Amino acid sequence: MPDFVQRLRSGFRRVFGLDLRSLAAFRISVATVLLYDLVDRSRDLSAHYTEFGVLPVSQAVQEFGAGVWFSVFAHASPYPWAVAGLFLAAIAAALAMGLGYRTRLATAASWYFLASLQVRNDFIAGMGGDEYLRLMLFWALFLPLGARWSLDERRSGARPAGDVVSFGSVALIAQILVMYLATGWLKDGPRWHEGSAVFYALNLLQYEMPLTGLLLEQRWALTPLTFFTVWVERLAPLLLLLPVWVTAARLVAISAFAALHIGLALFLDIGPFPIMALCGWAALIPGAFWDALRPHSQGIGAVPRPLRPLEAVAAVSMAYVLFFQGVQVGFGTDAANRLPSSARLYGKVLRLHQSWKMFAPEPSQTSMWLGVDGRLVDGSHFDPHRRTEAIWELPERIPALSPSFRWRQYGWNALIAHPGAREYLKHHRDFGDYLCRHWNAEHDGGRRLESLRTVVFLADTQAAGEATHELREPRVIFEHECVGASGSVRGRARL
Repeated sequence: MPDFVQRLRSGFRRVFGLDLRSLAAFRISVATVLLYDLVDRSRDLSAHYTEFGVLPVSQAVQEFGAGVWFSVFAHASPYPWAVAGLFLAAIAAALAMGLGYRTRLATAASWYFLASLQVRNDFIAGMGGDEYLRLMLFWALFLPLGARWSLDERRSGARPAGDVVSFGSVALIAQILVMYLATGWLKDGPRWHEGSAVFYALNLLQYEMPLTGLLLEQRWALTPLTFFTVWVERLAPLLLLLPVWVTAARLVAISAFAALHIGLALFLDIGPFPIMALCGWAALIPGAFWDALRPHSQGIGAVPRPLRPLEAVAAVSMAYVLFFQGVQVGFGTDAANRLPSSARLYGKVLRLHQSWKMFAPEPSQTSMWLGVDGRLVDGSHFDPHRRTEAIWELPERIPALSPSFRWRQYGWNALIAHPGAREYLKHHRDFGDYLCRHWNAEHDGGRRLESLRTVVFLADTQAAGEATHELREPRVIFEHECVGASGSVRGRARL
């Protein structure tokens, strides 16, 4: 074999090889995050995934297409007990994956359950972290995650060592590159160029955290943080492609993104996105790290060979993602959506679609949140969604008012992202119907809910340098009347 070909193969292996111990850490971290996500979602099981909640299956099909019927949760929707059973099955699959028991089967089941949950109610699955976690599970199908630190390893008696290089390892690294490079280069608005983007992002009241105000007081740091964010996303992923100094390059990249995501978690209430994004980096930990941590942890034996059919699926899937992300970043989302439906069918079936537009092209200057003004039979006013007095002024902290992050996602995507748009009014009606039924099932007499209004609040961030907000006139979107013993709704739009 010519010397340059040997060097080329060696460099390729250094770039795209994944240590089996790192894949084990990846398996455990993904399974842990998945368990957290499932338990968090189960808190609103009936409201978000059954016919008795805010999105009946018929509405989901109208909104998201016939692909909803591929979700086992859609078929179980009329039976809350069946939905609860599916949640328990999904939790069991995630536990088996984390423990490394029948790892590939457990990973496949975990991917399907999560994809089914997300397609059943895509309003609460539109966060980048949701897409990323689903994609990490998909690419995990093509990797030997159970080779080390697993019940499968103990059962087989083998203790393989070394790096795995396959279409699966290439695809996983390519996916991580795609996410960060896309979100970095899509941040192309004036506020990213002038250095004020972090200021405006921190002033979006729907994401406010207890520490947000503390960072806003450090005005001197906001411009450097803006440039740090965008250039880390644009350049640091390229460190993964260096065929030299691989250990140092990967540790620098992992440290940079750990700092970025920990900062996001501390100062912006964006749900589980930071921990979901971090879980993928475990697979990139260089083998030298484990050798230094535990000098005798390498093991012996051959690395498991990838299955040819799975390698073919991984290769085609990777090509699909790279092509469509290239079209989206280069020509825009509309261009990608205008491609033939037959070309997009593969990605729809395997849920490979993705969009990385967090604060891109730039953060909004307008904060937006939902309010509910309920009128009780005794004449008093109450918010039956947040279980607090109806709030018409600028609240102290908006996220704290919401029952959960998933409820905020639903409110944003289904109720206020397009305020007043006629095609979205049906969701206000379903939301009001749910609130009336849910509240009146628990209250009687003067505390029964008689009517309610859904209201959109908007507050504009003043120019950079003035961390104040101007509250606009609240906009009533829909008026509901709770009628009948069941608490059903008659409503009309207020456009």
